[in-house]
Amino acid sequence: MANSDKFFDELMKPFKGKVVYIDFWAPWCGPCMREMPASKKLQQALKGKDVVFLFIGLSCSKASWENTIQEKGFTGEHFYAGENEAKMLAEKFNISGIPRYVLVDKQGNVADGNALRPSDKSKLLKKIDGLLKK
Repeated sequence: MANSDKFFDELMKPFKGKVVYIDFWAPWCGPCMREMPASKKLQQALKGKDVVFLFIGLSCSKASWENTIQEKGFTGEHFYAGENEAKMLAEKFNISGIPRYVLVDKQGNVADGNALRPSDKSKLLKKIDGLLKK
């Protein structure tokens, strides 16, 4: 577990001081893709606030991941998790299926390891606003 924690801390470093909403997804995942329009709306609602949307591609080829981001015009930060990184993240968050969402506070701590989906916008906005105030 130490390696996965260390890896996650490194991944979060550039976003220190911001709330991070992580979306674990893959291009072949129907539910993942159905949440993306709601995610775009959520990003618009939080525009100008200290919130980062980090999309982490799991269980897919780098080419299909890159093509999907390009074709669909997904905004936010993107990270492709190769086999090793995917294993560490799956271990850290006990991921057995995607989509999976995680909220990280401004200090880089996991605030919610199984966060609401973007389509649950009003409840999720309240939770993110609460983290922004801390």
